[in-house]
Amino acid sequence: MPKVRPTLAMRNSLGKDCLACHQVPENSVLGVVSMKVSLKQVNEEQAAQRWKSILVAIITAIPVLMLIYPFIRRVVTQPLELGVKAASDIASGDLTQHIAVTSDNEIGQLQHSLANMKDSLAQIVGKVRAGTLPAATWTCRPAPSNRRKAWKKLLRPCSRSPKG
Repeated sequence: MPKVRPTLAMRNSLGKDCLACHQVPENSVLGVVSMKVSLKQVNEEQAAQRWKSILVAIITAIPVLMLIYPFIRRVVTQPLELGVKAASDIASGDLTQHIAVTSDNEIGQLQHSLANMKDSLAQIVGKVRAGTLPAATWTCRPAPSNRRKAWKKLLRPCSRSPKG
């Protein structure tokens, strides 16, 4: 890489007074210094260092991830899987399961909310069975196909004829 640099007349240029030898105004150009510097070696060293850094990062990341994975699995993934299963069971009409709250963090709050939702739905179903279904007239309409199982459990007495 060629580098061109002007040499200026100065009172202290590299420890020497240029104006003592040259009869020119201060800061005027005395000449030009041209240098050619090869950066090939520097570029090769930089590329080698880059690959070493990448290799060290990969070698370091693998054990760290192996240490973190079980923690993430136990604290985040498994409780979320249990929450999804509980929500699916509730959606299919199973209100008998126990939903355990395993922590106080956001996932624990989700588990607590699912448990409250299940309990509220169970109370509503109980009230409907106890209060509305023994009435003199029952209406049994087919539910949409995706909710039919849940409604079958809820409206089981509809298959009987009401006393009255």
